[in-house]
Amino acid sequence: METLILKIRDRMLNSEKILNYLIIFFAFCLPISKAGVSLAEVLLILFWIIEGDFKRKFIQIWNCRVVILLFCFLLLSFISILWSSDKVFALSYLSKYWHFLVIPVIFTSLKIEYIEKVLSSFLFGILISVLFSFGIFFEIFKYKNVTSFDPSPFMDHTNYGIYLSIAIFLTIYKAIKAQKFKEKIVYIFLGLIILIDLFLISGRTGQVTFLISIIILSLSTMKKNIKFISVIFILVIIIATFAYDLSETFNKRMNYTKNDIVSMYENDDYNGAFGQRVSFWIVGASVFSENIFFGTGIGDEFNGAEKYLEKYNFNKRFFPVNSEYMDYHNAFIQYSVQLGILGFILFISLFYSLWKLDIKDKFFTLLNRAFIINFVLLSMVGLSIHIMASMVLFGLFSGIYLSLTRDKDALQ
Repeated sequence: METLILKIRDRMLNSEKILNYLIIFFAFCLPISKAGVSLAEVLLILFWIIEGDFKRKFIQIWNCRVVILLFCFLLLSFISILWSSDKVFALSYLSKYWHFLVIPVIFTSLKIEYIEKVLSSFLFGILISVLFSFGIFFEIFKYKNVTSFDPSPFMDHTNYGIYLSIAIFLTIYKAIKAQKFKEKIVYIFLGLIILIDLFLISGRTGQVTFLISIIILSLSTMKKNIKFISVIFILVIIIATFAYDLSETFNKRMNYTKNDIVSMYENDDYNGAFGQRVSFWIVGASVFSENIFFGTGIGDEFNGAEKYLEKYNFNKRFFPVNSEYMDYHNAFIQYSVQLGILGFILFISLFYSLWKLDIKDKFFTLLNRAFIINFVLLSMVGLSIHIMASMVLFGLFSGIYLSLTRDKDALQ
């Protein structure tokens, strides 16, 4: 009997160590390999089951508001199949949510002493991606169909921009925490090259999100320090000005956005790239107004929307033909249309609960809030928790920050 107990104990200890190294591997793969991410997820779930200790894990999950809210959101999504007209499509749509299983795994199994390694591993993956991006931009080599105008090597530029934005905040944190001067210089240099890459790609979302995140964090943490806030505003203006003058891509994208806004305001023209998104949001909000309580269900987001195309004189070629599904390019609107007011409340509450996490370490609190701001802004222009690249990023960092609340005295 004693031998059996020892074997079980050894199995649990080995599984615990393997789990934490798998989280490190998962973080490394995020910026560079979908296949690696999927493999890591499957192994994480497998070893989480092998590890056992389900009573402790269940209690921790049951007492975690973020995980419960996410579970309720997913449960409501599955229930909505009942009033979805295309149940096969709805099930296919929902199948992607399996990526969120890594959140309770990381939350219940990540040990505090491994967190710095996880963050460093993620940054190493980002560095590889940035080097690929520079190589493509300077036409040193070619990679698949990626062009020098938009050197986002391993994912779409919208999500890549968010990855880079979050990575910059991590390099700032690493530079502050580093004990040796050489290490501080390394992380500052890494942050600078990531920042440069952020403004080389053609995705505006990450660029604008990064600048807004700095401003919001400064206002929320240094409310009474006028000098500090003034310095941050000046720094943001300098970064934006340099990017506008030196980055042809950023310059063009900002000019396109400005022209789109002028066209919408002066000519009621929504045919530009940004104007199209605005037209999606208007139609989506109108569809939601007719389906407030239960939503349309998944796969029926465009049901009844054609009358609004006529009402607002929007270009029909931007909207689906012979399909009821519609991507409104805004997660808040998308889930409101799909799931009604309850879905909207659950989605909002998810971010609010993450923001209110009781993390003792002030630096991790700021990193968590930078992460949330990035995801809220990403959600305003895309399906932040339905596209794999953003889902797994959300899974990793929400899991990390939740693990810090599990051990209340950690990293003080």
